Amino acid sequence: MTDRLYAKYLWLTNTVYEAGKISFEEIASKWNDTYINDLHQPLRLRTFHNHRNAILMQFGIIIECERGVNLYYIDNPEAIERDSINQWLLDSFSVNTSLLP
Repeated sequence: MTDRLYAKYLWLTNTVYEAGKISFEEIASKWNDTYINDLHQPLRLRTFHNHRNAILMQFGIIIECERGVNLYYIDNPEAIERDSINQWLLDSFSVNTSLLP
């Protein structure tokens, strides 16, 4: 996995986790403003779902969709809260992004 792809996974996980529940449109809007999107490419729905699947496979974190309202959320927050490595990665990522201009 490349560093760039890894950063995208962390960004997506952190964005959904911090929001609690969030729509794809809100995620895509936040994506447009993040420094990780240095190529200024829009987040496509298919890419989003590919990232969701990769996050599940790599970290065991389930990003689920609440049907009817189409809001995404972390279905198993304990995978972050009880897994010290996942928590450290997200905390480190959050601190790193907050220090950027």
